[in-house]
Amino acid sequence: MADNKYKVGQGVTLEFDLTVNGAPQTDTIDVVVTKPDGSVINPTATQSPTGTFKATFTADQAGLWFYSADTNTNIAVGAGSFVVEALIPTVRSDALTDLLSAREFVLQDSTDSSQDPRLARLINAYSRSIYKFTRREWRPQTNAATRSFTYDGSGVLELANPDSDLRAVTAVVLYTDLPTGSRQTLTPPSGSVQGDWRLGPIGGTPEGTYLRLEFTSLLNRPFNTAGFPGYGPCELDYKVDVTGNWGIASTLAGVPDDVQLACLVAIADAYRNPEGFASRVIGPLQLTEEAAAPAGESFSARNLPVEAQELLEPYRARTIQMI
Repeated sequence: MADNKYKVGQGVTLEFDLTVNGAPQTDTIDVVVTKPDGSVINPTATQSPTGTFKATFTADQAGLWFYSADTNTNIAVGAGSFVVEALIPTVRSDALTDLLSAREFVLQDSTDSSQDPRLARLINAYSRSIYKFTRREWRPQTNAATRSFTYDGSGVLELANPDSDLRAVTAVVLYTDLPTGSRQTLTPPSGSVQGDWRLGPIGGTPEGTYLRLEFTSLLNRPFNTAGFPGYGPCELDYKVDVTGNWGIASTLAGVPDDVQLACLVAIADAYRNPEGFASRVIGPLQLTEEAAAPAGESFSARNLPVEAQELLEPYRARTIQMI
């Protein structure tokens, strides 16, 4: 027979004993193994010692496997099933918590690795949910990188789509979706020159980053020298390349504690209440989850519990509306 549980990539050995009235038999046997996806393999069964047959193969799919063996005269020798578990998913490099913290918070035991596959999936999923909810670039830091944004001519270039926290600027270039001769490099501000742009919010976020560029020549440059709409109000969207240093934290330790806690709260909520029930009856007790207050915006992450959203609310990037 087989052990009860394997990991993807492990070798599986099925063993069958064929005896009649206590005497080992030398018949050949046929082994049929059905994978979780329904496909079938027929590993060769070898005999050693007499009457003991072994068939070996590699478990290459996660899920429930079935097997059976019969002699060449159609006598059933054995049948059964076994489970193949997926390898532990890799926790993303930009995750907002780690397996050790998740074990401690959810299982109250940092040495219990039995739930690592499930916890790793939840860590990755809820880290991404927090990125989408806050529209912030928590980690990692990326230096000397150029990113392209779509500018609508409003006077403010929002950096939250894609999610970008800007720590320092090297260059800002307009019209990068047009031929090279039509592009325009803007003058940066300095102690003696106002320049063509400034970083916002003024003074930066509490995390030391900036979420937008505010073009200071909004009204006096309706066109550039090439005859294209300038970076003041216009009817056409165009690309702007921003070169600089990006990201809030270089390591997980640099992510604010309450952001890490929000990720753990969401993981624990999904682990203990995977069905997402708003209420549950436990004996004489009936528990009802508190409803989230209306966010007043188009995006509200229903997959994040209320407690996590309240921890994250102060960090959400806000879009500036120009009149």
